[in-house]
Amino acid sequence: MNSALETASSGSKDGIGRPTMPARRVAVLTGNGTLFAGFTFARFRHALAAMDSSVIAIGAIVGGHPAGLALGTCRKGEGAELLSVAVAPAVRRSGIGLALIETWREEATRRGSAVMIARYTDTNTGSAAFEALVRRAAWSEPVEDGLMVTGRAGAMADVVGAWRAIGGRLAQPGLYEYAPVELTDADRARIANYLAQPVAVDMLGPAALSDRTSPAFSTLIRREGVLVGWVLASEMADHSIRYEEAFLDPVYWHSGIAIGAYHHCYARQACLLGRDSIATYYTNSTRPRMVALTRRRFAPIADRIDTILAVRSTGRATTPDSLNRKGKPHEHRRA
Repeated sequence: MNSALETASSGSKDGIGRPTMPARRVAVLTGNGTLFAGFTFARFRHALAAMDSSVIAIGAIVGGHPAGLALGTCRKGEGAELLSVAVAPAVRRSGIGLALIETWREEATRRGSAVMIARYTDTNTGSAAFEALVRRAAWSEPVEDGLMVTGRAGAMADVVGAWRAIGGRLAQPGLYEYAPVELTDADRARIANYLAQPVAVDMLGPAALSDRTSPAFSTLIRREGVLVGWVLASEMADHSIRYEEAFLDPVYWHSGIAIGAYHHCYARQACLLGRDSIATYYTNSTRPRMVALTRRRFAPIADRIDTILAVRSTGRATTPDSLNRKGKPHEHRRA
């Protein structure tokens, strides 16, 4: 049984025996949290089945039953990211959403994170409610954080391969190579140097992301055998591919080879998963060149393009006394 449910009480009665509001608790979930899987998106539910140390899941229990969830991650060197927060419709507007998000922030702080972030799309139906919730919790006002482009792998590979500059590169292989994600000591040293550059701010690189990237859909970019960049992708629960991170040595920015790397990955995805399989690409607003390229080149051939917004928080909050807590000292659903 989930450890959080073991802490939940079944309610109480007033002085003349009438039932009062069912007991409410929020708690850090450990072990198997699948009883709360209905309160997050399908692509995140696998994280609840066997929660590792990177997962922060805060469950709400009302009358002994799951009633809400705040789910996110906290990884060393990355900070904490809130992925989703949701509350059962019957108990909304009772302070549970606020208690969930603040308890989640407390747990992230306890695990060593100084900064927390939550990202969501401007088209999400619950964005207004989520913004109201985080505003009550004293998170920052939303700022634009990048673009999310979603398209069909086959169509994107076809169009990118037909760009004249890229087509020329693809017709003359040899100088550049799209190689498997297999790192040598020399590669690791170059990655460390690249990540120290301002152009790589917030990037983690292929070594740090190795536990959650899919080798079949990722690639290293080599020039005459030397590592000069990478494209890293992960396979989601619905078998779509999310392209997590891309980097190219600034010396080669005008070569078109980074786009060639995306063509390589899209084409491989179309071959392995089908031409209509979904490819999602995110570009960070701290890289204006990539944002401009995405708007100019990728957006017209995509199924959709969404602006990503982000809110941030620092420090430890205090959960309202109206909701008792038990337990230890990222598209958002409406809370």
